[in-house]
Amino acid sequence: EESLAFNGNTGPYLQYMVARVSGLIAKAPEAVRSAAVNPALLDRRDEWDLTRLISEFPELVSRAAEKLDPSILAAGLYEIAREFSRYYHDVPIAKAENPELAASRMALAGAVLTTLKSGFRLLNIPYIESM
Repeated sequence: EESLAFNGNTGPYLQYMVARVSGLIAKAPEAVRSAAVNPALLDRRDEWDLTRLISEFPELVSRAAEKLDPSILAAGLYEIAREFSRYYHDVPIAKAENPELAASRMALAGAVLTTLKSGFRLLNIPYIESM
């Protein structure tokens, strides 16, 4: 039962997070989708933490491959998902104070989604776009 929970370090939780980020991006208002992305606007600590985790993904994949241990990759995906979940709860992403900031936060969410999907493909785990 624990392995099927939608919270904590489980496969369903990771799939839920992919669906959540996909939904967030799909529901972005037109003003946000058409606004310019400016990474310089992402100056919060949690935004930099997410950026760091995403940038470490290739190294994580290499380490998992070298050690023939997919759990290394799964743990890294969980860390990204957990960090994004905190960010999602603490920060207005699509409803930021201006469209450029919202677009920049949505771009970060898109990078999280791309990273999670890449990890799923490497682990041969299907993902869902919505729940």
